[in-house]
Amino acid sequence: MLFSNSQILQLIYKARVVHLDRAPVVTAAADPQFTEEPLEAPEDPLPEDLHSLLEDPDFYRRRIDLLIDECRSLGITPVFLTQPILYRDSDHWRGIRAASRFSGGEECPISAATFARMLETLNRDLMLVCRQKGVPCFDLAGEVPGSREYFYDSMHMTEAGADLVGRLVAGFLREYLMEGGTTWLED
Repeated sequence: MLFSNSQILQLIYKARVVHLDRAPVVTAAADPQFTEEPLEAPEDPLPEDLHSLLEDPDFYRRRIDLLIDECRSLGITPVFLTQPILYRDSDHWRGIRAASRFSGGEECPISAATFARMLETLNRDLMLVCRQKGVPCFDLAGEVPGSREYFYDSMHMTEAGADLVGRLVAGFLREYLMEGGTTWLED
C-alpha cells in the first residue's frame, strides 16, 4: 500500500531497476506527434501576476498545503520537486504555440514562453508553501536545461533526461538524508 501511494518510492525503485538491474529503456528521442507550431497571431497582453489568469489563484497553494497536512497526519514527510519543462521565456518560444488550456482554449492561444512563465509561477508557489511549512522541496526545474536532449515533448523526459533527473533527485535526497532529514531548500 505504501509503495503504490508513494511516488518517491516508485522513483527510487525505477532508478534501481534502470541503473542497477539495467532494464531496457525506450530511447526514442522525440515524439513524432510533438511539433513546434508557430503562433499565428500575437498573444493578448498578459497581466504582470499570472495568477490572475487562473480561475482560483490560491487553489494550487491550498492543495499543496492540504497535501502536506494530510501527509503529516499519516506520519509521512513529503518531498516535493518543481516541474521542469522544455519551454523557456525566450524569443524562440514566444513565437511557438503552446497548450492553451490555462487561458481560454483555442480562441485564446498562448505561446510556449507564456506557458513556461505560468509553470514557473506555480513552481514558485510550490517552493513558497514548502518553505512556509518547513517541507523539503527541490527546484528540479531550475536544474534541468530546456533542451530536446532531455525532453521528447514539452514536459516528458528522454532517456538522457530521466538519467539527469534521477542523478539530481538522488543527490538532493542524499544531501537531505545526510542532514538528518532536515528541510533543505535552495534560496
